[in-house]
Amino acid sequence: MDFQKESSIHITCALGISDYLAAELEENNFTIINQAKNHVITSGSLTDCIRLNLILRTAYRVYYELKVINCPDQQSLKHSLSKIKWEKIVSTKGCITIQSFANHPSVNNSMYLNQLVKDGIADYFRTQFNERPDSGKWNEDAVSLFVHWADRKARIYLDTTGQPLGKRGYRQQGLYAPMQETLAAAIVMASGWNRYSDLYNPMCGSGTIAIEAALMAANIVPGLLREHFSVQNISGFDKQVLLNMKKSLYKQVNSEPNRVIYASDHSAGAIKAAFENACRAGVERWIDFSNSELESVKIAESEGVVIINPPYGKRLGEEESLIPLYKQIGEFFKKKCIGKTCFVFTGSRLLSHQIGLKTSKRLIFFNGDIECRLLGYEMYAGSKKRN
Repeated sequence: MDFQKESSIHITCALGISDYLAAELEENNFTIINQAKNHVITSGSLTDCIRLNLILRTAYRVYYELKVINCPDQQSLKHSLSKIKWEKIVSTKGCITIQSFANHPSVNNSMYLNQLVKDGIADYFRTQFNERPDSGKWNEDAVSLFVHWADRKARIYLDTTGQPLGKRGYRQQGLYAPMQETLAAAIVMASGWNRYSDLYNPMCGSGTIAIEAALMAANIVPGLLREHFSVQNISGFDKQVLLNMKKSLYKQVNSEPNRVIYASDHSAGAIKAAFENACRAGVERWIDFSNSELESVKIAESEGVVIINPPYGKRLGEEESLIPLYKQIGEFFKKKCIGKTCFVFTGSRLLSHQIGLKTSKRLIFFNGDIECRLLGYEMYAGSKKRN
């Protein structure tokens, strides 16, 4: 397969963070062709896809467009699939897995479309080689395809990622409802933190926000934390390309930690889990961990950012029980965070009003299917204004 052939690259992300994904792409000299709430489209080669899998912090999966098929019905789709030279992508001894999305009157079940695509590919291999690759559910050794069929057009994508990029591998010690790594990275980006000034993460839980910030400060791209991407399963993949990219990215790592990230929690168990997660990510030297109640957290008199992700409950009774905590957060900002830019990530409007400070930012994010806000507060001297 030609790894230098330019094509459309479709990159998915969590709902609401595509602006941060687009910013990452532009920072790395990729042109934005299209953008929606949960994806960004750019262009490049398969080699570019390898690099994107390594460097992107807010992406979910990277899809490389193989073919656009004009097909009004199932038969024409299956026939067109049987004409693609699939041996350039997967060998007869390999394995292939299919995922799909259909917006077509003849398909009301994506599992059926998956089978239709498998049959078209199998027809090609049986005709050309009298044998075909295995097919089935996703596994680490499989070549992964994604098919998007809407109206009269089907787009065939190669999933170059496999296991979602958000699963970095460092968070083996998790707590209740931990924040996804890609969301944490987007929140750190949205805070405007410059990677050099102090960043405080009270109520750190399993440490995801602090760890993602430390990865940025150390210039460690997330792809260095994992060994395998689905693109490696393609016929003719040159593993040296990936090794050379990783070697180059390792050279850019900042090996001299500057303790500018401070993570604290009232739970000793949370701090233990966060520290162990940070060790797996290779950034434990970048983070100062402390087992502290919120009112006991030490904040230096210097510029910096404070990010808190408190619980926000899902039922009315849970929200009401958290009102004192949110009032405490407001007092903590007023008394100890003068000169800082402070943020609270919450999914509760009721609780956000209990902080009692005027917001400078209100950014919409989604934690799973819950619409949340990242609330920003500029803590100037004497700031006691209320919403």
